[in-house]
Amino acid sequence: MALASYIQRRDGRYYLQIRLAPKLSQMLDRSIYRKSLRTSKYVVAQHRLRECLGWIYKLNESIDYPHLIKQNLRLLQDYIKDSWPLSDERLFSRRAYEEMFKNFKHRSIAAGYDPAIIAPEINKLFSVFVQQNADAEAHQRNIINQQHYERGRQDAAASILRSNAPSSFQLEIPVIQVVRSEDFEPPTLLVREGATETNSVSSPVLNAPTANLPEQLVQPKETAAALIPQNTGPNENTRFSEALELYLDETPGSKDTNAATRLIFSFLIEKMGNPVVAEFGPEAVKKFDSMMPDIPNRTGIPREHTKSLAARLSVIRVFGTDGFVI
Repeated sequence: MALASYIQRRDGRYYLQIRLAPKLSQMLDRSIYRKSLRTSKYVVAQHRLRECLGWIYKLNESIDYPHLIKQNLRLLQDYIKDSWPLSDERLFSRRAYEEMFKNFKHRSIAAGYDPAIIAPEINKLFSVFVQQNADAEAHQRNIINQQHYERGRQDAAASILRSNAPSSFQLEIPVIQVVRSEDFEPPTLLVREGATETNSVSSPVLNAPTANLPEQLVQPKETAAALIPQNTGPNENTRFSEALELYLDETPGSKDTNAATRLIFSFLIEKMGNPVVAEFGPEAVKKFDSMMPDIPNRTGIPREHTKSLAARLSVIRVFGTDGFVI
């Protein structure tokens, strides 16, 4: 591609590099114009290069300072007519030209050719041009901030939808059926009035025998304690592996957030036999603290031994500390 000859790649970033015409080189005191395209993507670098080549080619046609000043005047007039909003590559080209114009203006005045005398309106045009660039950059930053806000809002909404209901909302409450009056016959009581026996209907609510009630209501009564979840917190027999799971369940954050805690607990469990938390006394703490400073970082450690602190410690105990960073 023709554009490839003007693009260089250094340390993963792309740069514009073009040789200037001899006359322009003398006036700007440089033979090669080099500018970072501020991207590591080749397609973006190509678009920005195309925009910059427009004003570079026009300046390359200059034969002396008066001619160069008039070329700059035409470029400023064209840039000011740009429509809103500016594209990313157009704004980059304008910023690169703005930097070049300032350099050219200083050298032109030093050579005795003041642009304000040869082209009186050039300073006013340049001021408008700079203000347009500042407004376009502010607009671009605002768009980026809005995109970040929307992305964060969507991530937060997705996180809320993925979150589990707390344990208090996960109780299995037994379903109790409602007893209708037609489901059982009201009992009768034998009442003796003098020598005469009569049947009297009693209240079904107060006197209904349990034999006529549905099975669901005859079952032994469950106390309120049966509906309360059992205590799953730590006790005197809790081991460090169980304490770690309880901590991770109750502590908000991703796996990456709790990675350090998980690493340290796993090291303690592996090296000290998963002891009971209540029995982890001062001597055990002293022994654990004495092992921690000997753990090397990942530099120089084989990949298969970098997954846990205990594996890293085992490596230096076998091979020594030479060549490792502790």
